[in-house]
Amino acid sequence: MATGAENSPAIEQYVGPVTVIEELYAKFPTGGKYGMWAMIVSERKFAMWDRDTNTWVYMYDDITTV
Repeated sequence: MATGAENSPAIEQYVGPVTVIEELYAKFPTGGKYGMWAMIVSERKFAMWDRDTNTWVYMYDDITTV
């Protein structure tokens, strides 16, 4: 059953979980594009492509459950 979430721009830009941020550079050797984001499992953080610096940057300090 489709919920509509599969067509969300945020979901479309999710490039999947990676173990370390370096995997994103290997996966996208020419860089990402605006809006791309991923979960960095080993760091317990989310990262996004920063088009101003052409690097992957962390979005938050840490993913924790309160």
